[in-house]
Amino acid sequence: MSEARGFEKAALLLHLHDYAFTTALVKTLGPVQAIFMNEYASNLIKLAEKAGIEMSKVLKGFSYYRNFLRGIGLVKDIVLEKKGNTMKVVVEDCSLAEIIHRALDLKGPQELLCPLATIAMVVLAREHGYSPDNGLFNFIRFTDEYSYFTESGTITIFKLTKTRSAR
Repeated sequence: MSEARGFEKAALLLHLHDYAFTTALVKTLGPVQAIFMNEYASNLIKLAEKAGIEMSKVLKGFSYYRNFLRGIGLVKDIVLEKKGNTMKVVVEDCSLAEIIHRALDLKGPQELLCPLATIAMVVLAREHGYSPDNGLFNFIRFTDEYSYFTESGTITIFKLTKTRSAR
């Protein structure tokens, strides 16, 4: 992505902002993502609904989210592997990873969550009945490992705490 253009540059800037902010929180307060995840999920859904039908639809199901990320060229793929209550989200060939992972020296397990996997967490929770008026962790939790970073993507494992489907 050495010749980034327009929206790619905006996406890169916002991704850098997200990592800079999250890294500052972790360095200042320790791995604190769990403290604000319910408020994050609630705000993400509300803001997506205000942004319009497309964003709201993207957060309603993993297949919508996957097609959106692939369609805009942000990732080659984002794969969901299910085994019992364990959900593994694999981000493959993220167009921003080369720059961001290298700039932040992100290799292997980190005390950070990949933003694309964090959004996937909310999407998966919604598929299992989560809405902004109830607790995110009543439906899904991330593990102590947070995200595992590779040169071109991430692996993040979540645990479902409720298995009933909202469909």
